Amino acid sequence: MFESSYKNTAVNALKQEIEEYNQAVKSAAGEAESLQECREKSVQLLKEVQEYVSGLAGSPREYGIKIGSVNTRVRQFERMQLKLEEDSRKAEKNGGKMIGTGIAVGSLVASVGPSAAMAVAMTFGTASTGTAIATLSGAAATNAALAWLGGGAVAAGAGGIAAGEAVLAMMAPIGWAVAGTALVGGTIYVSLKNRKTAEHAEKSIKEIQLQTSRIRGTEKRISDLRDVTIQLNTETERTLKSLKRGFIQNYALFSTKRKAKLMKLVNLAETLSVKIGEVIDPNKP
Repeated sequence: MFESSYKNTAVNALKQEIEEYNQAVKSAAGEAESLQECREKSVQLLKEVQEYVSGLAGSPREYGIKIGSVNTRVRQFERMQLKLEEDSRKAEKNGGKMIGTGIAVGSLVASVGPSAAMAVAMTFGTASTGTAIATLSGAAATNAALAWLGGGAVAAGAGGIAAGEAVLAMMAPIGWAVAGTALVGGTIYVSLKNRKTAEHAEKSIKEIQLQTSRIRGTEKRISDLRDVTIQLNTETERTLKSLKRGFIQNYALFSTKRKAKLMKLVNLAETLSVKIGEVIDPNKP
């Protein structure tokens, strides 16, 4: 009776940790989606800056060079976005792959929705091989998706499950979170002895807590990057609007103050164009 109660307490605690992990994943993906929206606004704003500066007569050559670099970064951002959209469509058309337990891989991405999945991919870049994660399948897709949100170490095989339990070892504790709670309380757990089940659950709780903490740290970094992007957007837009007032299209007619403002605009655009291409490594603090 005591061991049965011990098992039930541990398994229920594990269920709660899995739920918190899943919520952390969704929250981090939501922050990535918010960042992506800010970056898409940045792209449109940078195009307006490029159009304005290119339309000025007699502006310094160095400004043209800087704006050219800005335009290159904008095109790189748009190409990456287009490629990921194409990859996602292909993956959706081909259908999800299945692994040993019959749970569809990629369910982590599916659980947060396609727009959030796209944002996550843009925020964290590609898999370590350089391949877009949406094109991967099987364990590779699962591992890459987990690495997006800081679970790379566990996904790579550092899960806290003892050797010999093949299915559990394959899924790892974070794998359970990706799949939902399908394994918790299922036939695998029922077949294990009470104490062994409780020990597995407790060990997995520690793993999941660690990864949940890492995900929340990653979410904070995403939020900080979004806030910086918003600030840059605001200042760039304000400076551009100020320069457009008066409709002076010849640099030679600019006052000293207006020339300084143009220099500020070009520098802001350069900084913002670099910022939209910044990616976050979820495995670094």
